[in-house]
Amino acid sequence: MNTAPSFHNPKSVIVIGLPSIQNAVPPPLRASDPKHVTCMLEPGVTLPVEGAPLVFSTGFAHDLVLHLNGGPTRPDIPLNPDPFKGGLVLSSPSERKALPMSPSEDEEPKKQSEKPDSSNGPKQPTDASAPKTAVTGTIKGWWGFDQFTGPTLPLQDVPGTGWKLATDNPQLITGRDNHLTLSSSGTACIQSITFDRASGRKEEAEWKHSDKPNVVDVTLSLKSVDPGNIHLDVHQYGGAPVAAVTAQTFSEPARIDALTLHAGDTAATLTGTSLHQVRQLVLSDLTFQPIGEPVADPSQKDATQHIQNLTVSLPESAQAPGIHPGDHLTAHVALRDGRTLSVPVTVDPPRPSVTLLNKAISQPSSPQIHLANPDDLPVTQKLTFSLHSSSPFPRNGQIEIANADETLHTNLTMSSGLVLQNSRTLLGTFDPLKAFGTSAFGPVRLRPVAADGTAGDWISLANLVRLPNLQEIHCPTDPAAACTLSGSDLYLVDSLANDPGFTNPIAVPEGYVSNTLTMPRPPKSGFYLRLRDEPASANLVNLPIQIARAPQPPSPPPPAPAPVAPPPSESAPPTTAPDTQPAPAPATDSPKAQPASPPANSPSARSQPAPQSR
Repeated sequence: MNTAPSFHNPKSVIVIGLPSIQNAVPPPLRASDPKHVTCMLEPGVTLPVEGAPLVFSTGFAHDLVLHLNGGPTRPDIPLNPDPFKGGLVLSSPSERKALPMSPSEDEEPKKQSEKPDSSNGPKQPTDASAPKTAVTGTIKGWWGFDQFTGPTLPLQDVPGTGWKLATDNPQLITGRDNHLTLSSSGTACIQSITFDRASGRKEEAEWKHSDKPNVVDVTLSLKSVDPGNIHLDVHQYGGAPVAAVTAQTFSEPARIDALTLHAGDTAATLTGTSLHQVRQLVLSDLTFQPIGEPVADPSQKDATQHIQNLTVSLPESAQAPGIHPGDHLTAHVALRDGRTLSVPVTVDPPRPSVTLLNKAISQPSSPQIHLANPDDLPVTQKLTFSLHSSSPFPRNGQIEIANADETLHTNLTMSSGLVLQNSRTLLGTFDPLKAFGTSAFGPVRLRPVAADGTAGDWISLANLVRLPNLQEIHCPTDPAAACTLSGSDLYLVDSLANDPGFTNPIAVPEGYVSNTLTMPRPPKSGFYLRLRDEPASANLVNLPIQIARAPQPPSPPPPAPAPVAPPPSESAPPTTAPDTQPAPAPATDSPKAQPASPPANSPSARSQPAPQSR
């Protein structure tokens, strides 16, 4: 070995470092993850260990076994190093024949086997941070010619039982991914976790072991799941029955951004998202109930989230709570699914308030139609009204007028439409045609608006109606015959009748574009019509009736003059007078009409000479 190798006759040489001649140093095996629990029921179990590469690359470590601690006495399980699987793989024990021994040597193993195995009792894992399990396993074997004992690892040899939600009432929100935790007596033998979708199809959920012992984190994709109960099935190795866990899912929770409450009010306004989930609001032992549906906040039109406002109110008979501006309170909002949200609130100053004193309509443009409802306001007429404010009305305040759904609205200010009589009384003028146009109809209301934008309560102002332009009624001489009503904008008429009870109404079809309507002859007191904008009232109409006279029969034409006989000639034979006289012409009123020939006894007839015969 002291001679340098010669390369004239090269040969393959393998150089292996041999262990030094000293006491054997066992391989420093350790668990790859101290908190990992190995399931003994899983097929192809691998113990994840590291720290000793020579165990996997050489044969120094041999006859490795896993000794089970805790529970009944069980034989050791052989182990085979497998670098591809990253640990020691459990294998079935191989059949080995015992070598013949002398009687003295054969008795010693028997004596040793008769001794109780104290190592089969409970033994904690080597790593102090490892979870405490009922069963552990210690790696034992030979390192060269010496025995060695490796680390003790936590094991699970039975399926987990008592599966349940690790946290009470987890907030599982539909439409997005959610996380929850499950716990049981052991979680190492989980094979898969599935849950049911609304379509009935089972979907596998993602899961991983938690840092806490016997707890597993589960990720659920609830993007297409409806709110309600959801069932999770835990499948384990070892042929254990499926463990079912039920959890409740919720819709996107309501978010309360603010609660606005003014002193002296019996109603408050919630601002946030998904406010349709609000069931009630409790403030200082007072319960507020939602009024109507949430409406979009007009000041948040360009926001990415749909901000809403919801009005909550005390019962109608309840008095305003005894709170004062500046009070700091906490309200509790109860949702329909049982959840409760806490909202801080600061009481605001009182809102502006007005009452309607009087109102008057300008001269009506259609004197023929007498509106039965005093609240009806023709859209072509101006309305003058007076208001009384509960506090001095600021000069920079406004009166907002709008229809029921607030799609039409206008503001009256001191420079346009409002006049202060004194600090608390003001007069306003409202021109609906100018403010809303010809398509405005239905109830309109008003409310005061402070300089900072705080609005008061709505109060009713009038009911906008559009009137047709009725011109005249033409009726024939026969009282039983139908009459013709002429005019324009007749599509605004809902029905006609001769009595206020509308016993036999004449309905006008929708979209009527003709300028005439056929109706029975009305009485001298007038007839009644119902407007399409306000069909509940019977409005009296006074319109002169034009009766057409029967035409005079035409005068007969004058009779043709009688032919004049030619004078007699000498060669002509004599003629004799006829035995009969011509019939007189029919009588006529016309002064120009003349008879065809005078009567025989008239003076003119007697003056005519009689024909002579020759």
